[in-house]
Amino acid sequence: MIPELRLAAVDHTYDDWLLPELSSLDIQPGSAIEILLARPRVPFVELHYDGKDGDHVELHYDPSTGETLNATQSHAASGFIFPFHFSFHLPGVVGYWIAGTASIGMLFLLVSGVFIHKKIFKDFFTFRPDRQIKRATLDIHNLSAVIALPFHALFPLTGIVILVTTYFSWSLAVPYAGDETSVYEALYGPSQIRPNTQRYAEDALVSVDRMINHAEGIWYEENGAIGATAYAVEIVHFGTLDAYVSVSSWAPEKAVGINYRNVFFDVSSGAVIDRFEQQPLQKVAMSLEGAHWIQFDNWPLRWLYFFVGLSGCVMIATGSIFWVQARSRKANVDLAAVRAMRSVTVWSLTGVVTSTLVFFIANRLLPREIFVLTLDRAGIEVVCFFSAWAITLVHAFARGRSALFDQCIAIGALAVTAVLLNWITTGHHLVASFREQVWSVHGVDWGLLFSAAIAWFAASKTRPGLERSRRNRASGSEQGAVFEQDI
Repeated sequence: MIPELRLAAVDHTYDDWLLPELSSLDIQPGSAIEILLARPRVPFVELHYDGKDGDHVELHYDPSTGETLNATQSHAASGFIFPFHFSFHLPGVVGYWIAGTASIGMLFLLVSGVFIHKKIFKDFFTFRPDRQIKRATLDIHNLSAVIALPFHALFPLTGIVILVTTYFSWSLAVPYAGDETSVYEALYGPSQIRPNTQRYAEDALVSVDRMINHAEGIWYEENGAIGATAYAVEIVHFGTLDAYVSVSSWAPEKAVGINYRNVFFDVSSGAVIDRFEQQPLQKVAMSLEGAHWIQFDNWPLRWLYFFVGLSGCVMIATGSIFWVQARSRKANVDLAAVRAMRSVTVWSLTGVVTSTLVFFIANRLLPREIFVLTLDRAGIEVVCFFSAWAITLVHAFARGRSALFDQCIAIGALAVTAVLLNWITTGHHLVASFREQVWSVHGVDWGLLFSAAIAWFAASKTRPGLERSRRNRASGSEQGAVFEQDI
């Protein structure tokens, strides 16, 4: 969604271009400079600093050449969908509490579901696609729930652990008498090794490459290949005699758990002046957090996460659909309640996928420089998402039983459109992205095409009148079908 940052991951060094670049920037003396290093998942360098005018500046660079990348303004999927996942972009901590409450609710559902399905192991091996759609839907629900039950419990549980200090902010403050700085330093290392005495100087920064290699060498000697890659470099008190450099790592390559660690260097001599390692108790909490973040380099386990994530979607979708199917056939059914539940089900399943694809398409169609009312380009993309999502809810209420079919067709068309627009606006069609080894773009395009195929297949199975014709052929009667069509 930010095409200028599409780079192939290659080996590189920093000294040749980074040191001259820092000397040319208008950086506020005594402030901190944060450099997020290039890595396989993020193949560009991200630089953050405060200018002399007080404004915060964010720049992106090609790590091989040092060329400044004029990035298109966009929250992109990471900047929008990621916080939407746990905050819904609601003000304050309202979204966090909604996510936490939903997580606890999901844990209750999983535990109660185990008790409801007493024949849980039999359910694991039971799938009858040739039976009536109600029976088949329940089989899929049971199978998708049981086959990945530990993971279904892991996600909400670890999510609550990650946000526990938001829900119980006093829990960490009490041992430190409410001193938030002390809490932060205990968890993530000292906020500063040296105080800033405001003695400004033009001391040259020694080799960044040497500091990175030194820090990674220390971690490698202590932990082997686990966690031996630097994530960020921070220059604290830049332009003063008290300046020092922090090289940090937080997402080990091979280990599941997150492990914050720092090596601090003198800015002019490059000598190690301090280190930070997490305490054992925090490592336990970070292991749970790492299991949720999935930043580790273990492709079989990452694919397992992907497929059990999909099975969770199937579990929720089939559970909602089964609820609607079961109640729509009752003689004393509340028509308004069933219609509302059906509409919300469609809105939360196909509706959110449809609005996400609209978000992608808006990203490719909006002009590079656009400003509407108080919204910049990134804000307009977000408005497109929520507007499309609201429209899918209205559509679901208006179209009733046909809404699922309509939105499946829309998903297929929008997914293919997104792939074509990526080709037209960036030149990265499937062959080009493969040839240039831009694997993230290549993978997303294939994922979109595969999603389109699944959506159209689902549409073929949910087209209006299909289930009625099946029951008519089976029973020779249209009585039940007429009643269900009214809902």
